Order: sequence, then structure tokens, then C-alpha cells
Amino acid sequence: MSTTTQRTSTAGVLTALGIATETTYGSAAASTIYIPFNDHNLAVTNKLITNQAVRKSIGMPAPGIGSVEVSGDITTNVDVDTIGPILAASMGLDTVSGSTGDYTHTFTMVNPLNSHTITADDGQGTIQQFVGCKVNQLDVSCKTGDYLTVKAAIMGQTAVVSSASLSPTYSTRNFFEFAHLNNVNGGVSTVNGITADFTDFQITLKNNLKEHYGSTGGRFIIGLNETTRQVSGSFTVEYDNSIANTLNTLLWGASTGPVAGVLSRVPLVFTFSQPASGGLTPSIAFTVTNITVQDVAMDRKRNDIITQSVKFMASESYAGAADDLKIVMTNTAQNPYT
Repeated sequence: MSTTTQRTSTAGVLTALGIATETTYGSAAASTIYIPFNDHNLAVTNKLITNQAVRKSIGMPAPGIGSVEVSGDITTNVDVDTIGPILAASMGLDTVSGSTGDYTHTFTMVNPLNSHTITADDGQGTIQQFVGCKVNQLDVSCKTGDYLTVKAAIMGQTAVVSSASLSPTYSTRNFFEFAHLNNVNGGVSTVNGITADFTDFQITLKNNLKEHYGSTGGRFIIGLNETTRQVSGSFTVEYDNSIANTLNTLLWGASTGPVAGVLSRVPLVFTFSQPASGGLTPSIAFTVTNITVQDVAMDRKRNDIITQSVKFMASESYAGAADDLKIVMTNTAQNPYT
């Protein structure tokens, strides 16, 4: 039997991605949880310093080595057994309640956020550990006929090479999809308590991290500090009279037109729920407690349903409430994610 000699490349499908909370910022931690992912593109960048000195030549002199940073995105579909570490890394606090086999995780926002080591093992013997990582931005989105997806934009300190390969285990639970955002399995979507037919939504959390460089770190970041947090988003609903009046009131201050005064701040809720399985009803709910509507655009087509596309910003109930975004998830994990 003949054999063909060929150069083989490594396929992304063989990659394992692990995450672990660091005890000390920038000190690599061994992965304890593994994340199935759709896309992962973390990279290390040398922020080279251009040499501007004039030296009677049009050639460019060698640059300075500058500082180092890690940046990139991790995108994954959502299931309740694997999404916890990303939510905890993005928001900061996971409070657990419930009984055996049915635990409720409530994610709320605190600072400072924990730092994490994210390990990528591509199955070829070289393992990269991205250390000092925090989530700079979290995007949650879903649309008709698609999965519920999260995208985490990562910032970090640097990367190191490890020889410790990963041996991941994964959940067999199904991902959430748009069909779970309805009343069939207990899911519900509301604006100010009024049920609406959504066709898509997106929620964005920006932690607005600021790199901290200092002489003790040399080329490397010695900390990533949270600055002003921002929660915003958008959604599209099918037009009907009740939701139209609600949105007009939120946008204008009154259903009949713009008025002077303060705009209403109301809750927005998206709850995904799957059929019961093994004594558990997997669910995840996103609550934006105080939205202020920024824009409502009507889309009228001759042979289609009229829709309203809404953009909003969110705020705390009061200074320090940290309730501009809350995520509640039910699964079998007894301990809080960090």
C-alpha cells in the first residue's frame, strides 16, 4: 500500500480552550474549566516605537520594542454548563442559591474584576497561556433562527508557552436558540412588563479597561483597571398597538408626542428556557433594569410585517447599585464561578 508524504496543517477543530482565575495578576493558573468556542483569536502585540531620528537616509531605522499587550475575542454559543466563567469574568460576582441539582447563579457587577489565564492547546504540543486577562466588552445577541451567542473582547498582559496539555471535558447540554425565547418552555421577553414579539436583540457591556504600566513591569501591563461601565443595546419587535404606545412613551415621554421632562427608565427582560431534562429546567435570563430609549425606527415594507428597531442605554437605579445589568442562570453547578 502506497503512502503520500504531505505537509499537514493543524485544524482549529482540534483546539481546546481552558480558563482559570489567577491568584496573582499575570501569574499563570492551570485551567479548571473548558469553553467550547466558535472563534478565538487572542494575540500578543509588540507596540513598537517608531524611530523618527533624521540621519541623512530615506531608510527607516529599527524601531524600539515598546510595550506588550494581549487582545482578541472569544465567541461562543450559550449553554448553562459552559458559559458561567465568561459571565463571571465579565461582571465580577456570582451568587449561588438553590437545592441539590438545581442551582441558580445570579451574576451582578462589582469591581475590580478577577484576572484570568486563558490557555489554548492546539493539539500539536505547543500550548499558549494568555495571562493577566480581563473582559473589556461583552456582547450578548440572538436573532430569529439562530443561537444565543456571547462574544467577549479580551485584554491581557502577555503570553507564555506551556508544556502541560489540556484534557478537557465538555457538557452534553444543548445550546440555547431563538426558539427558547418564547412562552412554550417558560421563556418570556418583555419591555416594562409588556410581552412583545422580538425578532432580535443585543446587549453590550463595556468595562472600559485602562492599561496600567509602571516601572516595576517594564514592557508589561501591571494591571487593568475598570473605568466607567456602560450598558447599552438594541432590539427589534413586531409592531402592534400596545407595544408601539409603550415605546413611544419611553422615547417621547408621552404616547402622543415629545414632552418636556424626564424620560421613563424601565426594565427589559429576555428569558431563555429549555424543556425540563433530568429534573432540571435549564434557563438563562438577561435583565437590563433601567433602560432609557434612545431611538425607535419604524421599518415599513409593502409585503412584510412592520417592525420597530429600538436603541437604548442603561443606568443604575442609584449610585453604586450596580444593577444596570443582571444575568440569572440555572444549572447543576453548586459553587460560584469566579
